[in-house]
Amino acid sequence: MRPDPEGVAAQGIWQPALRTLSSLREHASDARPAYALSALCAMSMPFGFGYTAKTAGLDPKLRPPRLVPPFWQLLGFGVFFGAGGYMIEQGDVLNGSGVISAWSLTYVTFATLPALRHMHRSPLSMLLSASVLGMGFGIYANYYFDKASWRGAIPGLLPTPKTTTPDHESKGILHV
Repeated sequence: MRPDPEGVAAQGIWQPALRTLSSLREHASDARPAYALSALCAMSMPFGFGYTAKTAGLDPKLRPPRLVPPFWQLLGFGVFFGAGGYMIEQGDVLNGSGVISAWSLTYVTFATLPALRHMHRSPLSMLLSASVLGMGFGIYANYYFDKASWRGAIPGLLPTPKTTTPDHESKGILHV
């Protein structure tokens, strides 16, 4: 058995995933998913007060984990997702996708990961996290990192090079 040159078999395994990522990238020029994230954060704001009211008299050691971010954090995420959608709507798809990608990463880092073990208790928390992962990362971060300078960092995202090369010898170009 000879070794697989250039990972041809590995590229075949990843083709369905690459096709899915490619089809998600097509939706990055549409601002509606960003506005949907913004609206979801806005509609979740009243639930940010619930934790404070529910745990006001409890000992800090006995408090359950906060699953839905506080009111002010949801307000901020809603504003930034909406601003990214506005940038996309005005024609600046790359920067709008970058804004949404950055704030999606912030949401996942500070709201989803700490509450991951307890997230099954709160459908709203699961909906917020799944929406940020799906729309923020799946659509906008996928587009942003494909169009930004990261393209060569992940093999398989680059298109296959053309096998035909021009005949430089006939043009007098010297190869050293």
